[in-house]
Amino acid sequence: MVKDWLLAEEQEATSIKGFSKPVKTSRVLGTIDDLAKNENYFHHEDDGVKISIEGNRGNKRKTKDALKRALAQLDKL
Repeated sequence: MVKDWLLAEEQEATSIKGFSKPVKTSRVLGTIDDLAKNENYFHHEDDGVKISIEGNRGNKRKTKDALKRALAQLDKL
């Protein structure tokens, strides 16, 4: 319910008293607006478009390739 304005990363499931199975947990990284002020995070949102890039995570080469494919697709529209 908060994924449109809050960024979190999934953590290991943890055992909690009263629950028979481990519970999934998340660590809140911050609001998207606050993170977008940081050089390591890029966010753009418009009708039908949402782009979020965490610069200090993931494979940069794969991200660049995906963005190039997206730009090529946009040029065809």
